[in-house]
Amino acid sequence: MDVIPDRRNLGRPSREAARRLTQDILATARAVFLEKGFERASMDEVAALMRISKRTLYARFPSKAALFEAMTIEMLREGFDALDATPHEDRPLREELSLLGRWLRDAAIRPELVDLYRVVMAEAKRFPHLAALVQTAGAEPALDEILQALRRARPDLTLEAARRDAELFLNFIGLGPLHRALTRRAPMSGADADELLERSVDLFLGGFSQTH
Repeated sequence: MDVIPDRRNLGRPSREAARRLTQDILATARAVFLEKGFERASMDEVAALMRISKRTLYARFPSKAALFEAMTIEMLREGFDALDATPHEDRPLREELSLLGRWLRDAAIRPELVDLYRVVMAEAKRFPHLAALVQTAGAEPALDEILQALRRARPDLTLEAARRDAELFLNFIGLGPLHRALTRRAPMSGADADELLERSVDLFLGGFSQTH
């Protein structure tokens, strides 16, 4: 980890400096939580690595759980800005789902996200809200992208039906690669993974066209 200058006696930061400090805290917390897990990580260690006072840290994040939640939300939302910036309206549904599926597959097996899932799974019994947080911050934006693609192709589709089918697509495409990564099995080769993705999209669309 890079050496961070001592910030304990620098006075009140500017708004931009405060924003950068918060981002640096989240980056440091990410390294600590992913290395040690939720239980063994400590606010004291994050403050020490950041070279800030515990008062400064607690002013921004009042508890370890609050810091973990903020870090988790940031990790799960990374990449959605690029996805949202891509125009969707002119693509056929199959192409749209293929691109979304590729993004979902690749996002699901990012090493840092796999480490995050392991931390959350280890603490799920004592902190069930952490597992719910992964669903809310991670799956919901992806579901919305899929849902909107389905409704652009089928404007008559009800919101309830579109959400049901979006959940099916998300589970169909994302859970397999994630489970493979969580169990530390070697990832599929690029060509095999792409072939499986395209086959999965075709199977989904076959069922989608028959039921609507």
